[in-house]
Amino acid sequence: MTVDGFVYRVDCRLRPFGDSGPLVVNFNHIEDYLHSHGREWERYAYVKARVMYGAEEDKQRFEQMVSAFVYRKYIDFGVINTLREMKGLIAQQIIKKGNVDNIKLGIGGIREIEFIVQFFQLVHGGRNPALQTRKIIQGFEQIEIAGYLEKSEVEALLYAYKFLRRVENRIQMAEDMQTHVLPKQQEARLLLAQSMGYEELNSFERELQTQRDNVNRIFNKIHGDDVGNDEDDYETLWDKLTSLSEDDSVDTSGISDYKDFDHVLEKLRLLIDGSAYRHQDHEGRERLRKFIPCFLRELKQVESPALVIDRLFLLLQSILRRSVYLVLLYENQDVLKQLIAVTSSSPWIASHITSYPLLLDELVVRSEQDYLLTKEQIGKQFNDEVLSHKGLEYDAILERVRLFKHARELRVACADVLGKIPLMKVSDQLSWTAEVVIDGCVKYLEQQFDPVMEGNMAVIAFGKLGGIELSYGSDLDLVYISKNENQIDYPADIKVPYIVKATKFAQRLTQMLALQTVSGKLYDVDMRLRPDGESGPMVPHFSFVQDYYQTRAWTWEIQALVRARCVAGSLQVKQQFEQMRRQILCQPRDAKTLAQEVINMRAKMLETKASKTSGIFHLKNDEGGITDIEFMVQYAILAHAHKDMELCEYSDNVRLLERLAGGGFISSSMATEITDIYCRFRNIMHRIALQAKKPEVSDAEYQAERSVVRDCWQRILGE
Repeated sequence: MTVDGFVYRVDCRLRPFGDSGPLVVNFNHIEDYLHSHGREWERYAYVKARVMYGAEEDKQRFEQMVSAFVYRKYIDFGVINTLREMKGLIAQQIIKKGNVDNIKLGIGGIREIEFIVQFFQLVHGGRNPALQTRKIIQGFEQIEIAGYLEKSEVEALLYAYKFLRRVENRIQMAEDMQTHVLPKQQEARLLLAQSMGYEELNSFERELQTQRDNVNRIFNKIHGDDVGNDEDDYETLWDKLTSLSEDDSVDTSGISDYKDFDHVLEKLRLLIDGSAYRHQDHEGRERLRKFIPCFLRELKQVESPALVIDRLFLLLQSILRRSVYLVLLYENQDVLKQLIAVTSSSPWIASHITSYPLLLDELVVRSEQDYLLTKEQIGKQFNDEVLSHKGLEYDAILERVRLFKHARELRVACADVLGKIPLMKVSDQLSWTAEVVIDGCVKYLEQQFDPVMEGNMAVIAFGKLGGIELSYGSDLDLVYISKNENQIDYPADIKVPYIVKATKFAQRLTQMLALQTVSGKLYDVDMRLRPDGESGPMVPHFSFVQDYYQTRAWTWEIQALVRARCVAGSLQVKQQFEQMRRQILCQPRDAKTLAQEVINMRAKMLETKASKTSGIFHLKNDEGGITDIEFMVQYAILAHAHKDMELCEYSDNVRLLERLAGGGFISSSMATEITDIYCRFRNIMHRIALQAKKPEVSDAEYQAERSVVRDCWQRILGE
């Protein structure tokens, strides 16, 4: 302070250890402080921390250090309790100082808006880097995009924030000091109202109260003030269970009309007797104590509590070791309800989440837009969650890619069992996810491991991915194709032969897709459909591939081309492959010879793959099943494509059948019958996959459909 006043009020109390800490600290000191002593409320403060002055390398070091402190790798619902404590302390200060009219710290004030955006940043920011912003308005925009709040709620909060900040500015202009308290004098209040554009004080105060009420309502929704306290009976039950000896009986008074309750109690006692519970610390046990009553109440609502608790038992044992997931579940009733709903419908989902508990985060917010993404939207998510993280080790990238794929697959499965998306959309979402993952892995390897390979190789998908018909747990039939040697701009100073580089690149790509890590694997990859099969080169040049299909390929390999398409890599190779595919498929063929070759191949498959159990129908392999339909379509394309090149445009069976009918090669009624049966069989296979079973059903239930398929087979192939 001088005779001319001062420049700024400066507050240094946010330094390590506050007023008792040194004014200047070195990097090691602050890093140790954040790691060992940093408190949850400081994470809220550090969301808005940025370097104002210093060397660029120091700035980067500080930002990395703070980011690691603020943002967790997992969804962190442990910050809810901190939010409640901070709100409680502020409320006490309001009462103590009488600051009811404080538009910053008071109920529904600016601080509550800041807490809301910071809460979502702390909870989700580690997994959603777009939330890692210091700007409140940008933060709310990302919260809306992610679906954590409704659009109307975000709009209400942003309007209230701008309104309250204008009020704050007007107060501070009038007082010429940093204050957030509304003036007490009526005259001053009227002047404030008029400065805000209101002629009357009452209309301004009504609007102010409306905005504060809107903020407080959403704030209370987030930190759980609206959760009831009618769980006493279940809380008491858990306390009884944890205090009983092994042979004591359980007093269940106050709990009635609970189906399978004896079985549920047995499972809870097993949980208590397990090593995971015995090794829990006090905080973990308290979190479990809060979780169990919520879990029991929701479990009571399902048709078979015994079935659900059996499926979730291993998950409960697993998350006892990371009890923050218990917080996620008891703080978010909708998440818990969704977990119970989807696991009661699908043991596959239960097993999937048990294997990867991180995926519990994916049940937090699920809007319709999140279930049905375009391929471009999925690609953007992959870029944001995987490729945008520069400087990560290869192993860390592997884990991020796996988490991305598992999360997308879980979202689709949940939407599927809850009836939110139809069969064709399920396959689209799973296929697009696989394409994005393959393309993303190719780009990562080109950038990080071998820039020389950029744009020189393409990935061709056959089978289910080629036909955009991927299901849960499907493997990938892939073939890698390189540009011709004379088209490759290979640097002269690199002594390693190109074919060696290309092979190593393909091996690394296959490893990224198929390697088993702590987060599981992405896909099983089958490369036997490449020219000359396992004895052929891993990355053949395009001219080699073209010559192979023109001179040496078996009929079944030409059939496979019907369901082939490029899914990643070189645009030039993609165009060459598409042109070659059309050329090969459109070659004139003798219909009788072709039919006999297709029939012979199908007969061999029936000998080796058909079900040997009487009364059982394997939906894919048995006569009258999916493979028969696929062979019919492939035969029809190969027999007629030379008359109509448009038959080669698509690779999925449904659109191929539409084209065959549109060209008059089969009747519209036949195409409709086959399509309906094909989609029905695939839908059943999806359902069975989610039940973690083989695609086998009772033969008696599907005699009519099998009969139609056999009849169509005879009419198309003339057998």
